[in-house]
This record gives sequence, C-alpha cells and structure tokens, in this order.
Amino acid sequence: MVGVKVKSLTIVVLGLALTLLQAGCVATEPKISLQSALLIQPTASSTTVLNTTISRALNGARVSVAQDALTNSSELQIDRMAQDPAGMPGLNGRLMGMPVAHRFSLKKNHEGVCYLVYQKTGVEYLLDGVTCRAL
Repeated sequence: MVGVKVKSLTIVVLGLALTLLQAGCVATEPKISLQSALLIQPTASSTTVLNTTISRALNGARVSVAQDALTNSSELQIDRMAQDPAGMPGLNGRLMGMPVAHRFSLKKNHEGVCYLVYQKTGVEYLLDGVTCRAL
C-alpha cells in the first residue's frame, strides 16, 4: 500500500514540475515586436544574404532573387522555377506536382535590425549586414 502511495505522489510531483517548467518557458520567452520594412540600397552582398537565408529556410533549395527584391514591397514570393523542357524529354514544359509558393516578409525591430520571416513557419531569420527601413 505504501508503494502505491509513493508512486502516486511521484506522478503528481512530476506532473506539477512539468507544468511549472512549461509555464516558465512561456513566461521567459521574449517576443520581438517587428514591423514591416523595405531594403535600403541593396547590394550584391545583401542579395547574397537574402539568397542564403531563403535557401536555409527552404532546407537548402537553390534560390536566386533579384537585387531589387524587397525594395518596393515588404513581401516576397518564391515560386518553383520551371525546368527547361528541352532538358526533360516528354514533359513539354509541364511542371509535375502541386505548385508551391513560399512567402516571406521583411521586418525590422525597434533597434533597426532586419529579419526575414517565413510566413509558413513564422520563423524569423536575422539578416546580418542588411539595412532596412520601416514602411
């Protein structure tokens, strides 16, 4: 009988500890306040940072954005590149599979640090060396 009470008490204590740990994690997790932004004077270097960051967000997929991307709008949509039909006999230019569009937003915090947010996951990627201004 004593063994059953000890097990029950252990389960209750563990449950309470897990609840407190979860509450602590939520309470200490700061949420950065971000606002929409545009790139300022894009360079080859900032374009490389964008390409690398988007590629990382898309699990290593090769991407190439224009140098003026995110200069007129804080939103960016990446679509799958159409394959050259000459290199794939029998497809006649058709893309196989469902079309997928990946949407990103350029944001900045109150300190002027720029982030690229992948809208599908909500993950914020720091854009080191990129300058942007609030919309």
